[in-house]
Amino acid sequence: MTKASSAGVFRLPNGIRGFRYVFMLDGKQKDIKRTKDELGNTSKAESAATKARQAASKACRPCRFMLISS
Repeated sequence: MTKASSAGVFRLPNGIRGFRYVFMLDGKQKDIKRTKDELGNTSKAESAATKARQAASKACRPCRFMLISS
């Protein structure tokens, strides 16, 4: 995975991948961290966590969405 596409994806000590994103709601910035996708499944693959992060961003389209790079 390239650095740009996997930005915001992290790995927990037990091997599970998670993701984070930030969105604006009513002028306030919300920082969200998740380890499960929209179906409730955890992932050990970086690509699956990246896809789950993209799906979460699409679900948040009415909000002003900002991708973070960490």
